[in-house]
Amino acid sequence: SLPATQNHTAKSIAVSGDDLFVNIGSPSNACMQQSRTVGSPGQDPCPELDTRAGIWRFSASTPGQTQADGSRYATGLRNVVALRLHPGQNQLYGAVHGRDQLHGMWPERYTIEQNAEKPSEEFVRITEGSDFGWPYCYHDPETGQKLLAPEYGGEGTTVGRCADADAPLVGFPAHWAPNDLEFYTGSQFPER
Repeated sequence: SLPATQNHTAKSIAVSGDDLFVNIGSPSNACMQQSRTVGSPGQDPCPELDTRAGIWRFSASTPGQTQADGSRYATGLRNVVALRLHPGQNQLYGAVHGRDQLHGMWPERYTIEQNAEKPSEEFVRITEGSDFGWPYCYHDPETGQKLLAPEYGGEGTTVGRCADADAPLVGFPAHWAPNDLEFYTGSQFPER
């Protein structure tokens, strides 16, 4: 049995040998003290990270497991609905549903236009111990770097503690909410 929430209920899976990787999404937008309340600061540390907002690894051959039977493989991932192993590399990849409402929650720091463009939906390579920084950080497509979230003191330019967060391979446009990904291993198209 895995944590149930009203938000981000999908539990995407990927299997490699006896490893069963499971996305357990965050139940919130940014781990705010008062959920989706204008100007509410973030909880620090964010208690959701103990059981959510990451990828857990379980045994693929053991039935009836609970979350305690698994181990957190990667963290700081708000919700990875698109989760897949690269068939040639046996390497885990995901596309993250990023946070929302930069302008709605912090209108003095972000414009409506910035809210439409930020943050990136991140395409990531997930390795054991990865930490992509959510909820403290988000990827800014304009600067190409992780920035400190406003709930944790950021104002749209500060990197701060996000300097250590794992970076995405690609930052896609905001709010696309990618739900799947596929690796092309054929030869029909030119290499480029």
